[in-house]
Amino acid sequence: MYTYLHNSYNIPAMLYLENGDHILSQEGVTQGDNAAMAMHALSTRPLIQALSKETANDEVKQVWYADDSSAVGSLAGVKNGGNTYRPMDQTLGTALNLQRQSS
Repeated sequence: MYTYLHNSYNIPAMLYLENGDHILSQEGVTQGDNAAMAMHALSTRPLIQALSKETANDEVKQVWYADDSSAVGSLAGVKNGGNTYRPMDQTLGTALNLQRQSS
């Protein structure tokens, strides 16, 4: 799988515009790529494992589906998970959405 992903995403793809110009696609995966979900799953696994380890004593439960996740537990435990996540999000190219919440 590494060889395929490396060959597909090693350099930015040129996206051509109607006027003949182009822009570089430098983030994310190509829409419709069958390997996109597998690549996402492999890249987020270290984050999921770190959060699980860090919040295990706080009895925080996580649910992940594609690029969405939720955590349920004590306020202190969920906050602990957020504090674990923040240093990793720059490395992984993700961002924690603090505005989105459910009641």
